[in-house]
Amino acid sequence: MNAISPALHTEALFAAPSGTPVLRDVNVHFPHGAFSAIIGPNASGKSTLMRCLAKLLPPSSGRAFLDGRDIRQFERGLFAKRVGLLPQQTQFPDGATPLELVRRGRILITDGFDLGLPTIRWPWRKPWW
Repeated sequence: MNAISPALHTEALFAAPSGTPVLRDVNVHFPHGAFSAIIGPNASGKSTLMRCLAKLLPPSSGRAFLDGRDIRQFERGLFAKRVGLLPQQTQFPDGATPLELVRRGRILITDGFDLGLPTIRWPWRKPWW
């Protein structure tokens, strides 16, 4: 892994979750050690992009990479230890701490990442890999 390589990036990503193209030829780069923001108008594909990057939605074509490796090659547990997504529509109990919110953004983890919180299970959400 060299210093100029992005942590997460896409190449020619296309996605059409309901048959209508939402992402077309998207090329983005998220560098190591930096905060990144995705901004845009409503229905511009921000959430669709995030779902593709988190392996919750398979792209129609194109690829996404984590540290130079196609995310489709990651085994489920290893990928879950490296990438999490906290959806914008999620309801949280009053008084939830930032640590609890971050923990809820992680996909099923049962070992290797213990914050002292209960494991969160989403039986209705199955990853596409």
